[in-house]
Amino acid sequence: MITTKRQDLWNKQNNVLRDPAEMFGTSFESAGITKDSLKAIFSDSFVEILDKLQVTLIVTREYENLIMALTSLNQHVIQSFFHLPHPSGIVYDAQNNSLYVAST
Repeated sequence: MITTKRQDLWNKQNNVLRDPAEMFGTSFESAGITKDSLKAIFSDSFVEILDKLQVTLIVTREYENLIMALTSLNQHVIQSFFHLPHPSGIVYDAQNNSLYVAST
C-alpha cells in the first residue's frame, strides 16, 4: 500500500508535469520533485548492459513532459532529467555529438 505522503507527492508531480504551461513556470521543488523522487530501481543485468556498452539511454515520458538520461559508471546508474512539453521523437547526430528532441 502506498503511503499517503508518497501518494501526495506523486499527485503533486502528476499535476505539474502534465501541464506544459505550469512546467516551465515552476521550480522543481514547487513541483514536488526532489533529488530522489524520480529515482528508480534497476536490475543488475540492466546496469551491467549499460556499463558494458558505455551508452546513455534516453527515455521520454510524453504525457509527463519529461525526458530522462540513464547511464552507468562502475555498475552505478547515473540519472538526469529535464522538463520538456510532450517529447515525441529523438534523433542523435553522432557526427556532431548532438541530440535533438521533438516536442509540441
